[in-house]
Amino acid sequence: FPSHDTEKLPDLEFSFPHNDANMTLALAVEGSTHWFLIIYEDGSGTFIKGEANVWVDAVGLDQMVVGKIGIIPEEIDYKTIVEVTALKSA
Repeated sequence: FPSHDTEKLPDLEFSFPHNDANMTLALAVEGSTHWFLIIYEDGSGTFIKGEANVWVDAVGLDQMVVGKIGIIPEEIDYKTIVEVTALKSA
């Protein structure tokens, strides 16, 4: 998997169901650098080192409230199924 030029890495954004438990977890990583593991359906994944920002998406009448987490990545590394399994059990 090719290495990435950190100057060219895109900011990443993820949505999650807004509730107290999810917001508490998301806010715990806000504003500092952490490692995040994104796991794909096949079991492989991406390990992302970056700073996180958390917010609530716009709320409208009869709409589900959605939490958002944005990551400003410093590193992005592809992980095989075996590597993801090892990370999950660590």
